[in-house]
Amino acid sequence: MKLPRCLINLYKDDLCVGADKKDIVLVRDIPIFSYCEHHIALMYDMSVSVAYIPKAKFWSKQIARICDMASKRLQLQERIGSDIAEIMCEAAETEDVAVIIHGTHSCMSARGIKKDAASTVTTTFRGRFETDSSIQSQLTMMLHA
Repeated sequence: MKLPRCLINLYKDDLCVGADKKDIVLVRDIPIFSYCEHHIALMYDMSVSVAYIPKAKFWSKQIARICDMASKRLQLQERIGSDIAEIMCEAAETEDVAVIIHGTHSCMSARGIKKDAASTVTTTFRGRFETDSSIQSQLTMMLHA
């Protein structure tokens, strides 16, 4: 089936982000889960937000797949963020990447200290997200919009 040109033109900016874009692209609230490598305990209710500033064409829908792939082994939450950032830098051909992960760890909620309301937030910044305070402010605003 061949899509009509008007339909392709209508959705092309939503489907693929191109090199002519200078704005931050944010995909947030991607659900994942993993297992803690220290306790082999479930890390659950995890939500990943990934932001990047594109330099080349990249299909934003791939971000959820990257997040799933990075979480599918015994892992630390902060390493999941680093893995996602590294893969995003390569896949999107940009050094400007931010990864924010919120998660609950059953090693804190179900064993030991048993604090079920405790959650862990980790951030991984690369490129201008690490050095430019105006970009960090814009990201914060986008995350709370």
